[in-house]
Amino acid sequence: MIGFTINYALNIKWVFSYRKYLERPLYEYILMAAISLFVSGLNIIGIWFLSEFVKIYYITSKIIISIFTFLIKFLIRKKILFQI
Repeated sequence: MIGFTINYALNIKWVFSYRKYLERPLYEYILMAAISLFVSGLNIIGIWFLSEFVKIYYITSKIIISIFTFLIKFLIRKKILFQI
């Protein structure tokens, strides 16, 4: 929880210049948490899928999925939270 809060603070300060929910920071925080939970689920499912069905070594699966989920999380946050 502390790590997520620090991540949230850094995102609103340095990463995105426009905040769609500037007047509703708790709502913005909850949306950001929901996005993170969703992407974490994608991360788990992706590692499982690549390791079990595609038969990729689990560490390689983790690297592939981590890059994918990093991009997905950034794009979803940008679209939902920080874009006009």
